Amino acid sequence: MKKGTLVLLMTLGFGGCSGEPADALMNEQLSLQMDILSVLESVKDEKTADEAVPKLEKAADRLAENLKKVRESKISAEDGKKLMEKYGAKKLDIETKMAKASQGAATGAGPAKAAKITEALRRSLKGLE
Repeated sequence: MKKGTLVLLMTLGFGGCSGEPADALMNEQLSLQMDILSVLESVKDEKTADEAVPKLEKAADRLAENLKKVRESKISAEDGKKLMEKYGAKKLDIETKMAKASQGAATGAGPAKAAKITEALRRSLKGLE
């Protein structure tokens, strides 16, 4: 995943509600991304790769629902900028860790399972690109 993609999403996707609802949506998104990170970090071999795929798919569904709420919330550009200032560094940190963990998961999963991990991860991150 590209660095800054999520920061850009915050600016574009969060365009009317302010304060607590926006913070709640962002905190939910961060939590979901941390869940994905945790699953990726748990992949050490083929067995844990098999266990990770349904977890990543479930996280993808939850993240898609969060992104739908984000788009429907119509957070103002000003509030989007505030969110970027408040959460941007944390999101970038999570993105960086996710990129590293996805590489580790693919390596740990072995060639036969790496494609399944990659596809599940791709699905979970689809709305963030």
